[in-house]
Amino acid sequence: AKSTATSMIVTCPKYESDGKTLSPMVGLVLVKNLYPGRYGIAALPGASRIALGEEWVQTNTLDGQKSHDSFVRVGEPGYFQEFGPAGYHVSIGFANPKIINERRLNDSKSGMCDPAPKGGALACTYEVIGRVTGSRLSRPPDSRLYSSGGRESLAFTQCYVSLGDPDGADIAFSKCDSDGNFDFKSIPAGNWKVTTFDQWNDQIIDGITQPVSVGCSGNAGGLCTTAGGATNTSATCTGAGSTATICNMGEIGVHQWQADLYTRTFIDLTGTGLSYDTLGGSPKPGLALAATNVRFRDGSFSDFNNTDLNGYANFNEIFPLFNWYVVETDSTRYKTTGVHVIYDAGGPADGSASCGSTTNTSNPLCGNSTIAKGMANTYEKNPLPADLSVPGAVYCTTADCFGQSILNGPSPSGANSTGRIDPPTWFDAYGWQGYIGQGNFLEFGKKPFAATETGPIHGHVIYASTRPFDSPQLLLQTKWEPLVAHVTINLYQEGVAADGLTPTLTLVDTTQTSSWDDWAQGFRADGKPNMSCPGQQGTSDPFFYALQNQPQYLDWYNQQHNGGTLHTLPYASQYKCYDGMHTWNQLQPAQYDGMYSFPSVTGIDPATGRPSGSNCHPSTLAEPWGCTPNPDATDPFRVGQPMLPAGKYVVEVVVPQGY
Repeated sequence: AKSTATSMIVTCPKYESDGKTLSPMVGLVLVKNLYPGRYGIAALPGASRIALGEEWVQTNTLDGQKSHDSFVRVGEPGYFQEFGPAGYHVSIGFANPKIINERRLNDSKSGMCDPAPKGGALACTYEVIGRVTGSRLSRPPDSRLYSSGGRESLAFTQCYVSLGDPDGADIAFSKCDSDGNFDFKSIPAGNWKVTTFDQWNDQIIDGITQPVSVGCSGNAGGLCTTAGGATNTSATCTGAGSTATICNMGEIGVHQWQADLYTRTFIDLTGTGLSYDTLGGSPKPGLALAATNVRFRDGSFSDFNNTDLNGYANFNEIFPLFNWYVVETDSTRYKTTGVHVIYDAGGPADGSASCGSTTNTSNPLCGNSTIAKGMANTYEKNPLPADLSVPGAVYCTTADCFGQSILNGPSPSGANSTGRIDPPTWFDAYGWQGYIGQGNFLEFGKKPFAATETGPIHGHVIYASTRPFDSPQLLLQTKWEPLVAHVTINLYQEGVAADGLTPTLTLVDTTQTSSWDDWAQGFRADGKPNMSCPGQQGTSDPFFYALQNQPQYLDWYNQQHNGGTLHTLPYASQYKCYDGMHTWNQLQPAQYDGMYSFPSVTGIDPATGRPSGSNCHPSTLAEPWGCTPNPDATDPFRVGQPMLPAGKYVVEVVVPQGY
């Protein structure tokens, strides 16, 4: 095959050049002379097939996407071998619903359920129904799986269900409704398999099939029997609502390839930090077109997004890295009032039948969240100790935090809830770890700046490894470029000399760009870590012994090599934040590399979360620093804090040695 002028890759045809001989190369694509690297291979039905009304659905994926990754080196062999027998570099499967269903019922009367002499004349009088739901992982070391009880976590993708011979072709294909329900009618008796997959390949299909025996005889919810009347002890037709002719498979939980993050940015009319102040209340207005991005810790981009007209910006297919991402919200047009956080504790989802109770003590307990119902478990069995709370945060009794407010002052950790309201920070970013099929939530409250208030000057220092534009004035951070930590940034205010003509620059503030490592392994003024992770059990958890009394390793390195003071992590390091699955889902205020903001912040009060110091002092001091107190008395987190006077400023980047 070769690439054509239209950039369409031609696949080898069904027949040889004589139009009769079947080609052994049918469906094969060969692309030559590629540069070494990683390529994404996508296969799409041609326009001519679509015009004929054909429907082809993709049946396999690599990590939940249409394309398949292929890594190519110089001299790449014609066949790929990672383990097992060699094969094609990429194999992509498709199914045609019409072809599948016609094996059972055909317009030409040649299906297995059609009458003789053309058809198989089978008695196809049975019905198979069920519901495809999300599958829920538990936090290690618990390895149990649960159905979420609904389709909420997979609502963004259309689910498909196919039924057929365990060792042969499928005979029935159906699409689920919006709630995940499927219904196969006119099914013959027999032992079948049911396979579930979806439009966007976000459900894990590999090996995810369910057996079902069809041919019930008066079982009414009991075991199915074969047509001959013998009991089939492996039957799965035991769901409520099963009858002699209807087999209800009940809920079929399916795994996602990826992790889910849900965000909303809203105008906080009451200043509480909540999108909904009360249960059943009206949502506050959403803030549209607010940049909401997921970055890696070095400041390079993983995913871009903008809020919609209602303020929502969701990420449904983020690869679970087993380490931290950083999520940021826009802070250019409005200032943050508070951030409502809900993380997923794993196990059964709120509102599902799998939740533990006084009568079901073997299953984990769930929360009662309305926001996260069906998408997260908001019951935190092992909350943080109070002294490790996020500074200034309100830890809520229930995850939705209805009736609570960031304006009422901090409420320390201790409640069995994954919900809290955090005060604003100068960096407006959150460290996030997430895992497949788990739902985590951030709601960013915003309000306009006061009439006499100025906003901050903030930005990034980028390692400009590539130049996508000829003119440096047009440069921006490309997706793969990291930012640079520990770069000195100076701020000057522009003025005019006594002659009224000569422009002057007065140094008013200085700072350094942020560092993920400094923050994630750093300590507050009270000696407690900047980040502490809830959910980790004590001595009853085997993972505890891998953590016990571990230091922050950069802190230990600094003590060993630079003469620094070694800090001891509280509670024998039980609540240490680290990269790994056992830390589970986490949302913590955190910085990524390479950002700066003026006025500078040199410390955070461990009790209130307010800035506790700045290099930008009031202009009444002897030094020529030029900040003034913030006048917004309606803003408890900023009033009286250093604020830049209105004016024109120049930002200087002190280029580090070696750049």
